[in-house]
Amino acid sequence: MGHGYDDEPRAGRALPERAFVSLAEALTWIAFGDALTVEELKAQVEGIRRAESNGTYERQHAPFLAYETVWDVPRNSYFSDHHGGLEKLERAWQRLRDEADRGTVKVRGRFTQHYLTEEAELADVRSLDANELETYSQFDVSKGGIRKPLSMPSVIWDDHPQSFEHEVRSRGDDKRARYGYLFVEVERAALYDMPRLTATSDLVAGGLCTANGERECREWLKNAFNADPQRKRPKLEFQDEALGLFAGRLTVRGFLRAWALVAKEADRSKPGRKS
Repeated sequence: MGHGYDDEPRAGRALPERAFVSLAEALTWIAFGDALTVEELKAQVEGIRRAESNGTYERQHAPFLAYETVWDVPRNSYFSDHHGGLEKLERAWQRLRDEADRGTVKVRGRFTQHYLTEEAELADVRSLDANELETYSQFDVSKGGIRKPLSMPSVIWDDHPQSFEHEVRSRGDDKRARYGYLFVEVERAALYDMPRLTATSDLVAGGLCTANGERECREWLKNAFNADPQRKRPKLEFQDEALGLFAGRLTVRGFLRAWALVAKEADRSKPGRKS
């Protein structure tokens, strides 16, 4: 069809044969069992713009109105259900950060003060520990990098409202909005030992969230925190258990809302670590 990408994903693309793979490849491997490059992931999340002409007269007499932006999205991509695909990607990103918190996976990247590719090309490669990944916890699909979040969510792309806000603020006095890591990579060998998202978890992620389910999750979390005084369990472990316990009544976003409230009260905002 001339889009520059496949309408149907080639299922099960393996991770590239190198010591470290891109963050995009790592996250899509965890989420979908299919390692997508930055460009492939960007195309699936954002779609491809194409211009449609309104005709010869309009092109000649109204050049600024002659073309309408139309989105081509792969029909069978992992993001044909955009919300569901993003939830899986967010869960994969959380899982990777939890594994980094446990010390089971190595992540590296190049720090930039202005989030520019040409700046990153000249920067040294740095190892990124769990604290750094917690600070730069927003995955940018468009560049495959990570940034300091101005607010939720944990995944953004070019046309996301917060992406525009980032660019505006990065040109002002807000240094926090300018900083970020590019060319972020993940140790390949560790990914094969990492649990990927299960089919059951995926179905739950796309379910319905009810007020009762979310309220029951909050009560359950309070008891679960009390049963884990040493704070050894990571956040994603709580999430997976909750989605199983409250299947059909709790989504990932519902769990995250419950977690935010209960973790704040319990002074337990970071997984697997004492505050």
